[in-house]
Amino acid sequence: MQAKEKLCKVALAFLIKHQAEHLSRDRRFLVKRCIEHLIDIAQVSACTAEDIALQAIGELESCGRREYIDLVRTTSYAVFVYDPLTGRKRVFTVADLMKLVRTPALASQPVPSSRERLAGQFEQVKSFVC
Repeated sequence: MQAKEKLCKVALAFLIKHQAEHLSRDRRFLVKRCIEHLIDIAQVSACTAEDIALQAIGELESCGRREYIDLVRTTSYAVFVYDPLTGRKRVFTVADLMKLVRTPALASQPVPSSRERLAGQFEQVKSFVC
């Protein structure tokens, strides 16, 4: 198993263990804590820790879903989502996804490095510049 895969498992275990501590389901704070944990235990960069933590939260939040992203068909500009039960295939372009993330529900959930850069706290997050 590669080091990144091991760290993803560590991140997933951390998220599972600590998610109940966040009664308001504060995903951003949980991810931030996971990033700090990965930096602390593995001495990885903030950028690497953020990527791993976000991958792990994706795994956790998608656990039990039957739908999945078809990595064979997915490109840099089109994400294919497949539902094996219905056989339905959906495609989302980057343009579709950017429209989606600009909706009020998702616009308030930028990744930690983006949120801090947007808040003008660049001096504190130089290590987040990926």
